[in-house]
Order: sequence, then C-alpha cells, then structure tokens
Amino acid sequence: MSDTGNVRIGRLPYGMTFFGHATGRCSDGRLVIDFIAQDLGFPLLPPSNERESNFSNGANFAWVAATTLGFDFFNERGLSKGLWVNASVYVQVDRFEKLLPSICRAPQGASWLHPK
Repeated sequence: MSDTGNVRIGRLPYGMTFFGHATGRCSDGRLVIDFIAQDLGFPLLPPSNERESNFSNGANFAWVAATTLGFDFFNERGLSKGLWVNASVYVQVDRFEKLLPSICRAPQGASWLHPK
C-alpha cells in the first residue's frame, strides 16, 4: 500500500503499467500512497536509500519482506535461508533516525528506538 521501494528491481514489468519504464519499485504501478500524494499535489515519494534523493516532500522507509525481528535472530536459529532481504523494522527506524537531523534539526544521537 505504501512501499515505494527500497530494494532495487530495475527491470520490467516493475513500472510498466503507469510509468512506462522500470522504476526500481517492487510493484508495477502506483500505490495507495501515490494516489494520496498526487491528489494533494505532492510528488511521488522516493525510496529512503536512494542517493541524491530530495526528501523535502517525504520519504519512504519500508522494505518489502522486512521482518519484525533482526536478521541475526533468524540466522542464529538456522532460519535465514528463505530471507532475501536483510532489513527489519530496526533497519527502517534506523534510516529514519539518520535522516532526522537533516530535515528537522533533531539532535545527533537522538533515538526513539533505543531511548537512553
């Protein structure tokens, strides 16, 4: 519904229906969040791990197939074979926290994931 892509899939059919070219998204066309953004007059959200992206209108931190628990949890139990993305909710929150100082003057080292 809102994952605009943080895992690069740079070939068709991903993007074929609406964009007409490969987009790097894990979907073919627009998502619910795209329709909301366009209705409000905002540009589409870039993935949060895109280099040189402009996040002044928002960012997406979601990763397709992300787990709640970290990769180490599955790896230590021999369950990591089927995981093709090493991105948990912790990775998503960490990327968000790293972007914060550049967009809202949050103090460096501030963490909502691991409060002191």
